[in-house]
Amino acid sequence: METTDATVEKFLKYDYAETKDLLKTFITLASASLVLSLTFAEKVIGFSRAAPATQTILFCSWLLFIASLILAGLGLCFIAAAAGKILYGEIPLLTLNYYSLALISWVFVLLAGTSYVGVLVALTIAAAQAIMHLG
Repeated sequence: METTDATVEKFLKYDYAETKDLLKTFITLASASLVLSLTFAEKVIGFSRAAPATQTILFCSWLLFIASLILAGLGLCFIAAAAGKILYGEIPLLTLNYYSLALISWVFVLLAGTSYVGVLVALTIAAAQAIMHLG
């Protein structure tokens, strides 16, 4: 893909800036959600007295939280590498062009989002099981 001044400007203004902001916001949301989930697991779900299946689902949701944070962090690294590549031309250890690095970043964005949706589904199932167990 040819790099022109217009391409550089568009990439930095839209692709890089928007992806970076999206990932920073997502990391904030996911980490706050994880802390909230861990903090209130006992009060909302009753983790210590919940059925083993509910405990497993809740534990898996926490693993998905961590996965979504890691994936979002990787996405942030790759979009930053793409910006570095377009600004400086070369980045040590990375021989891919900026567009390939940006595509990799966007794959991580999609995977992080998918993992977060998995968290929401798992938490919903865990809460439903806890409610059925209490009733």
